[in-house]
Amino acid sequence: MNSNIYAVIVTYNPELKNLNALITELKEQNCYVVVVDNSTNFTLKDKLADIEKVHLICLGRNEGIAKAQNIGIRYSLEKGAEKIIFFDQDSRIRNEFIKKLSCYMDNENAKIAGPVFIDRDKSHYYPICNIKKNGLREKIHVTEGQTPFKSSVTISSGTMVSKEVFEIVGMMDEELFIDYVDTEWCLRCLNYGILVHIIPDIEMVHAIGDKSVKICGINIPIHSPVRRYYRVRNAFLLLRKNHVPLLLSIREVVFSLIHTTLIIATQKNKIEYMKKHILATLDGIRGITGGGRYNA
Repeated sequence: MNSNIYAVIVTYNPELKNLNALITELKEQNCYVVVVDNSTNFTLKDKLADIEKVHLICLGRNEGIAKAQNIGIRYSLEKGAEKIIFFDQDSRIRNEFIKKLSCYMDNENAKIAGPVFIDRDKSHYYPICNIKKNGLREKIHVTEGQTPFKSSVTISSGTMVSKEVFEIVGMMDEELFIDYVDTEWCLRCLNYGILVHIIPDIEMVHAIGDKSVKICGINIPIHSPVRRYYRVRNAFLLLRKNHVPLLLSIREVVFSLIHTTLIIATQKNKIEYMKKHILATLDGIRGITGGGRYNA
């Protein structure tokens, strides 16, 4: 048993079949599993009770991914975790996923390591978005057989982190609730000179958004209007954070407006998306943080 590696899974009204499959894969790869449940319409207590090497923390309401991850991190560290890896509720991993990441970190003295991501529907690699200290973005296109490389940011799912990083950088920013949580934290790491090691030999299937549309060559993920609220509001909140490059924050504010405009032009519930964008803009300017209007 890799007793020093803990997997933190944040759930929100999950499909039990997918969640159980991930838990089984993690246990088979000798991970302790911590499930932090944000669900609002049912509880996992009866579903996951008494499963060996699985610790369930039910929050009873949607506290956001940042707070849920922090709760999982603190529990794991208290239990002696040397490394913590994060997953979404519908993540799936392949054989030796955990072992490969952990061995790479040990051999290369890496503080953070993650896989490359394959689109669930289109079966192609997602490019890695590297953000420079001046805020300029650089897309790193992944090819099969590519050697490991470093990036300033990655998404949290599938990312393994050494415990000392949390001691140096701190925990996830609960003010952001959901969107940009991993980006903000990675940029904090960059501020301390800590980069993410990306290992193309380790792959993970991933899907962004409920669905997406391609307009004028731009791939737009289509989330719910409430999720768009957090995306737009948090783009404004990034402007308040000194370690986030100003150019990046301005870009995200501008692109949030462009994306919302394109979503309104192509989706049915136009008024709802418009309302959420206006409210998000006002709340972002006012500095409203956390769950705000919609954590229930």
